[in-house]
Amino acid sequence: MSNTSRELTLFLRSAACMAAVLALVACSDSATAPGARTVVLQITSPNDGEEFEAVGGVATISMRVSATNFSGRMEALLDGEAVGNLDDAGAYTFTGVPTGLHAIGARAVNGDGTPIAGDGAEAVISIAVVGTCERDEDCDDGNACSLDTCGSGGLCQYSSIQNCDPLNPGAECKNDSDCEGKVDAEGPCKAPFCDTENGSICIVVPTPDGGSCDDGDACTENTSCSEGDCIGGSEVVCDDDNPCTQDSCDSLEGCQFVTQKDTPCDLGLVDRRENVA
Repeated sequence: MSNTSRELTLFLRSAACMAAVLALVACSDSATAPGARTVVLQITSPNDGEEFEAVGGVATISMRVSATNFSGRMEALLDGEAVGNLDDAGAYTFTGVPTGLHAIGARAVNGDGTPIAGDGAEAVISIAVVGTCERDEDCDDGNACSLDTCGSGGLCQYSSIQNCDPLNPGAECKNDSDCEGKVDAEGPCKAPFCDTENGSICIVVPTPDGGSCDDGDACTENTSCSEGDCIGGSEVVCDDDNPCTQDSCDSLEGCQFVTQKDTPCDLGLVDRRENVA
């Protein structure tokens, strides 16, 4: 074989190998951005921290995502779990989202379902679904890492507990009702309180001054709270307007009316209507 023939054969073999390599690249996952370009997903709506009012205990949330250097499949995420695929326009609608604090987002995936590498290939934001409430426990979302409170407007409010591990939250409470039975709130003017600003621990605090209270004495009335103590009030007046009874007050049982013995009353000689013997 001549040198020219040999060179032509080697060239053809090299071309065939290059074609095979290019074919492998072409057949690899088309979702991966070409070259070394970084995939970046961005949630354009809703906004991070946005609130949605629940109807019947759940909400419907529409999400739109833009993608840079990527045109493949994107999964919708709800609280870290894939719940569906975004459409070709980068849109997805979450339905039946319960009240509470949630993380929604999207991630770029390969054809086999494995995530595309890189921090930018996943985007997540926090949203809150709020419902009506009368007390804090009405807002419990079952999330150990969120604080659940009933706001003054009658709608639940949610916020994240910083540095909280959902598998080991470490928080003693999320709201005041969680502290019932955990601390000894002695007296009618003290109450258990969840201190969410200092590690979400249960403490005892005075109830608001001026609130009515029961000091445990049946012979006082109109007592009120002041700096954690039940004070003030007035003595109960025990008078049954009956001259034949001895009127008194017992601090445990209240007013006592005892018929007088060995007196004209006991003998039936008193006309109670005229209060005369």
